[in-house]
Amino acid sequence: MKKRWVLAALAFFLAAGVRAGAADSGVTVTVRDGYACDYGVNIPFTRSSGTVDYTFSLFEGSYASGAPEVTAAVEVTPTSPVNVYLPLCYDPTGPSTWTLKVTAHAAPGRAAFDREATAVKTFTTTPTCGCPAGTAGAYYAGDGSVQSPFRVSVREQLDHVENHLSASFLQVNDIDGGGSFASISNFRGTYDGGWHRIRGLNEPVFAQLTGATVQRLGIEDSTALFSPYRETQGRNSGALASTLDGSIIRDCYALNCSVSGYQAGGLVGWFNSSTIERCYALGVEAVSCGYPGGLVSRSDGRLQITDCYAVPASLASTEFGTSALFGETTGGAVALSKSYWCTSAVSNGVGEAFRGGSISVDSYSKGYPLEGFSSLGNFTGFDEANWTIRSMAVNTASGSVTAGVPVLRKFYE
Repeated sequence: MKKRWVLAALAFFLAAGVRAGAADSGVTVTVRDGYACDYGVNIPFTRSSGTVDYTFSLFEGSYASGAPEVTAAVEVTPTSPVNVYLPLCYDPTGPSTWTLKVTAHAAPGRAAFDREATAVKTFTTTPTCGCPAGTAGAYYAGDGSVQSPFRVSVREQLDHVENHLSASFLQVNDIDGGGSFASISNFRGTYDGGWHRIRGLNEPVFAQLTGATVQRLGIEDSTALFSPYRETQGRNSGALASTLDGSIIRDCYALNCSVSGYQAGGLVGWFNSSTIERCYALGVEAVSCGYPGGLVSRSDGRLQITDCYAVPASLASTEFGTSALFGETTGGAVALSKSYWCTSAVSNGVGEAFRGGSISVDSYSKGYPLEGFSSLGNFTGFDEANWTIRSMAVNTASGSVTAGVPVLRKFYE
C-alpha cells in the first residue's frame, strides 16, 4: 500500500507580542534547547486529520537556512483552527523577516501508512499597535496590555507613546534623547522602564500623568527649562514629569538634571493625590516661582512620599523659599515617611503649608550633610534587597564631586 502524505492545513499570519505562555486549549508546545523570550508570535493553524504531532521551527531570513532560532514540539488535538504560540526574540524596533517550517509527523500506529510532510511560510513582522507599516516609532512587540506591554527600544518609540496614551509600555534598552523632544502630553497608562535610563532630553518625559503608573526608570543629564516667573504662568517642571494627578511613581531617579518652571522639582513639579516611593534625585538644579524642591515642588492634594531622598545641586526661588526634598502644599495633606535630604544646598528639607494644607514628617525622616549619604545604615527602610551604596559623580553648586550615595541596585546589575 502506498503511504499517504500527512499534510498540515497551514493558515498562517503573524500576530506578534502576545504574552509568553498564551496558548489555545488543546495545544501543547514544548520548546527545545531552553529557548525563552518574553514575547513571541501567534501562528493560526489547522491540523490535518491524520496526526496531532508537529515540529515547528523558525529561521531568521527569507528562507530556511542554517540552524533555526527556535524549535518546538507541538501537539494539536482540536480539529478546528487554533493558535500556536512560540516565543521569538525578533527585533522590536522594526520589521524583520522569518521563515516558519512545520513538519507533520505520522500518528502512532500509522507509520506504515503515512509519511511526514512539511510546509514552509515566509513572513515579515508588522506593527502590533494597529499603526500602518512604516509608521515612525510603531511598536513591533507587545499588544499594549498589562500582560504584554508595548516594547520601547529606541527614541522614536518613546516619541510614539503620545499616540497610545492609555496603553502599557516596557522599556527594553537605555535611550539617548538627542534633538528636540516634546513631552508626552497626558499619559494615563503604565510605563515600566525595566531598570533602564533615558538621557539627554530637553523636556520632561511626561507633561502630565493622570491615573498613571511610572516605575523602574532613571532620567540622566536632561533639562526641562521653562519660565519660573509668576507673571508668565509658565509650565511646571521636573526631570521625569511636570504634573501628576492620581498617579504612582516608584523606583525612579533623576541624576544631574536642570529644571525650571512655575513649580519645579528634581523629579516632579506638581502633585495631586499621588504616591512616590523608592525614588531619588541627585545633583539636580531647580528654579521656580515658589519653593522648588530637590525631589518635588508642590502638592495641591494628598501626597505620600516614602523611602525617598534628594541631594540637590542648587535651588533658587523667584518669590519664596527653597526646600531640599519637598516644597509646599496648598490645601493638601503631605506625608513624608523614611525620606531624607542633603543639607549642603539648603538646611530645611520641607517647605510651607498654606490654605489648610498640612505636612507631616515621621521621626525617621531627616537631613544629612553629603558625607552622611555614604552609609546605608543611616536610612531606615532602605533595605539591601533594593538599595546599595555606590560612588557617583554628582553635581553640586561648586562643581561635580564623586560621593557615595544610595542607589537602587537593579539599575547597576
